[in-house]
Amino acid sequence: DKLPKYVEISGSMKSPSLYGNAGTKVIVILEAEFDAILIQQFASDLCCCMAIGGAGKRPDSHADQLLRNASIVLFALDF
Repeated sequence: DKLPKYVEISGSMKSPSLYGNAGTKVIVILEAEFDAILIQQFASDLCCCMAIGGAGKRPDSHADQLLRNASIVLFALDF
């Protein structure tokens, strides 16, 4: 294929999406927003989720601070 698998639409949000209570001490890092929403549906009392939008993307300064304040960071990337 000459076209990329995923395309980021111009004007879209570049920062990670956070789902759940940001004060939770357990953060699960995922690639897709759908995965984060699904985990929140079943485990919102245990963690909050951060969807970064792809394995090659990095957290912004706000997300970085949340991760530094977390007691446990779980990586659940697609690879």
